[in-house]
Amino acid sequence: MCSFDLLINDNSIFLFSKSFSLTPFRIINLLFSNSNKINTRKPTLLREYKISSDTVQLVYYPEYLNARSRKITLQNLNTEQFLLFERVLEGKSRRF
Repeated sequence: MCSFDLLINDNSIFLFSKSFSLTPFRIINLLFSNSNKINTRKPTLLREYKISSDTVQLVYYPEYLNARSRKITLQNLNTEQFLLFERVLEGKSRRF
């Protein structure tokens, strides 16, 4: 389990790890569309998302996993955070 800082803009979601883990990872940049990759380093396309009562699950396919997906689950969201994700992700990527 990790803690994240999030930065959300019109084109993407950036996840910055706040907690220490055994395998540190870099910043994750999830793009909503492949059409706008200007000024981004190593972006990954957000393929699917699932929103439930207090969690948001983001699915992406990193290049190094050869067509295998990775999932990020954001849990224990408050109402304001939940509504923010619902508004930002509406119409973006594919809902599963």
